[in-house]
Amino acid sequence: MLDTGTTMVGLIVIAVCVASFMWMSRSGKSKHGTLLKMLESFAQQSGYALAQSDACATLAIALDASRRKLFFLKKRGQKHDMQLFDLSEYDKSYVISDTRSAGEKGELKAVDRLVLVLSAGKRKQSDAMIEFYNVEYDSLRLMGESQLIERWSAVVNEAIANVAGNK
Repeated sequence: MLDTGTTMVGLIVIAVCVASFMWMSRSGKSKHGTLLKMLESFAQQSGYALAQSDACATLAIALDASRRKLFFLKKRGQKHDMQLFDLSEYDKSYVISDTRSAGEKGELKAVDRLVLVLSAGKRKQSDAMIEFYNVEYDSLRLMGESQLIERWSAVVNEAIANVAGNK
């Protein structure tokens, strides 16, 4: 039989663990919400209407589909870098993932950098590089950037295809 003291200590430990997970979840969501609000505010002040948006860790990304503009906000420390891209100037997007191998047989992979490239193709301007993650500036572990960059590469390619189809 369990005594009452052991049961109470167990319940308190479980309650503290659940409360800390809930607090961490809310904290992360509020950071994402703040970044999205900053991005939405910038877009509205510039006369754009965002159709799609996402955020994770230290970045937010959004699209004005009707005007084919891509917005990107990256937070580094206390600084916020905002970028605006006209998708009609690009042919496609793709992901660059810089990785390194670790372990005795190289079985472990570590991501050092994730970049979404907007390719200008044969046009005169250069390709645009949108850095989603860099181990030198961001946390040591990925926090959703990998899934986000893949999803947005597809979103951007679809938006670019719509631009090409409407010309």
